[in-house]
Amino acid sequence: MGLTCLSAEVHRKNERSSRSGLTADFAEQLKDILECPVCYELLRPPVLQCVNGHSVCVKCRAYLKGKPCPVCKGKMEASRNLVAEALCQRICYPCRYKHCPQSLLLRDLVTHEAGCAYRQYSCPLVTAWHSNGSVTHCSWPLPRCEILGHAEQQHPTQVWRGSKHHVTDYNFTSRFQKFYLISAYDEIFLWGGQYMPKEHKFFGALKFEGPVNKASEYIYTFTLSNSLGRATLKVERTVLTPPFESIFGNESCCVVLDLQTIKRFSQGDKLCFVLQVDSLAGKDE
Repeated sequence: MGLTCLSAEVHRKNERSSRSGLTADFAEQLKDILECPVCYELLRPPVLQCVNGHSVCVKCRAYLKGKPCPVCKGKMEASRNLVAEALCQRICYPCRYKHCPQSLLLRDLVTHEAGCAYRQYSCPLVTAWHSNGSVTHCSWPLPRCEILGHAEQQHPTQVWRGSKHHVTDYNFTSRFQKFYLISAYDEIFLWGGQYMPKEHKFFGALKFEGPVNKASEYIYTFTLSNSLGRATLKVERTVLTPPFESIFGNESCCVVLDLQTIKRFSQGDKLCFVLQVDSLAGKDE
């Protein structure tokens, strides 16, 4: 069936459609029709066509580079096939990530894939610390839903479970970078801390390792107390998603301690602090 006949076919199938969408059988028929004849993947808007109405995806249209239509050898046009584009909005597309069972309408697919549990993820934890303060990241590729299990098996000293953590760490005699994976509220966070001797400053921040639109649901509090418990410094920040380099580049977005503050609150050669992650959505930990 050609796309020029689709309007009549859709009309005949309307009785089998429901308010929630097309019947499964008809949706499968549409998928057969809405297949790019070059790469054999489902078409997605914008859909371009030849003079006779045969459609190809944007990627393959660029690949053809002036070559004729692969179906009829007619001239390829820059015009869009609006009927095909409208039909693309009525079928479900599989998630791009391997092993994910989800298929969704295009309007929902982008949001899903941004936070898909099977989205490929590189382990951010550290396998080696070097004398110049640089680190070697694990970078093991795996689905995001498997990162906690991987981290607990391969990097157990860099994993914290729960929303509140009493930490004694950091030696400020030289430059360093340290990262800890935090499991809280059924989500994954990454605490990063680094000391820059030339600037005489410590930078710390909490990243959300999930969908960007959910990061604003969480805040964290960084609290310092001296050994006598008489002086306290408390910093509250919003959990963010950009790379640490970007976060540390804006001091209003992270925890920043100057050398005087570090000396004031250090206990021996270590810094003791409390890191608390809170959910603004009222989730229970």
